[in-house]
Amino acid sequence: MLSRRLVLAGLTVLPLAGCDRQTAKDLAAGVDFAAAMLEITQRHGGRIGVSAVDTDSGARLSVSSQDRFAMMSVFKWILAAAVLARVDAGELKLDQVVRYGAKDLIAWSPVTEKKVKDGKIAVGELCAATVSKSDNTAANLLLPLVGGPDGLTKWIRSLGDEVTRCDRKEPELNANTDGDLRDTTTPQAMTQLLQIVFTGVALEPESIKQMRAWMVATTTGDKRIRAGVPSGWTVANKTGTANGAVNDVAVIWPKRDKTEGPIFLSIFTTGGALEADAKEQVVADIARLVCEVFA
Repeated sequence: MLSRRLVLAGLTVLPLAGCDRQTAKDLAAGVDFAAAMLEITQRHGGRIGVSAVDTDSGARLSVSSQDRFAMMSVFKWILAAAVLARVDAGELKLDQVVRYGAKDLIAWSPVTEKKVKDGKIAVGELCAATVSKSDNTAANLLLPLVGGPDGLTKWIRSLGDEVTRCDRKEPELNANTDGDLRDTTTPQAMTQLLQIVFTGVALEPESIKQMRAWMVATTTGDKRIRAGVPSGWTVANKTGTANGAVNDVAVIWPKRDKTEGPIFLSIFTTGGALEADAKEQVVADIARLVCEVFA
């Protein structure tokens, strides 16, 4: 069981980051968040990292947000974004054909397995499969189009992210070995990367719209962030799961009266003795807590 002191050491609450004054309500929300996260972290029993930004108010919440975590399949949304950046630059087309065969197939490839008899698939279909279905073969077929893991990391660096790194392809990137920096990020870096991509810095408007559509169509995360978000709010997310890690990152558009600023949220977890469903519940509980504080 984690100690209270150890948990609180990694928790930072900034209810109104960037503002000179904090109201009593803001401070109370921060205290409630800290207390709730303490309970959640102790229940989980492993490591948890959270970074959340409400662009509408400027509020930020974080827990161990500068600690490194293995991304697992979370990297796939970044891969699809890098492909769209090349489409915007005229270097690729979404209807461009990629050829592949049975020898290219690896485990968990629900889309590419069905289409392998055709021997080919469009880049846009690969992106949709990679993000929405977390198709591993699709991700491996896309990687060469952006220069492999090294090329993907270079694109990430071009956006100002000096933390997130991609080093291997599927399934090797899922090792989740303690102390291994390969294929890792921090919650803070991931949240900032989501902001950069979805606020028009990295992609053209049509590509942002396409990225949003692929992530909204994600089918692997109904029990995670989506389960903690109020009804009527829109969630575009990407999950990652393997070897003790249960992750989810998302852009959330709240249903508000006057404003439409999104919430950017990254939740990474690893370790702990809970069963898979209970770990997903932890992610959902954190998402619910974040939404309650920001609401």
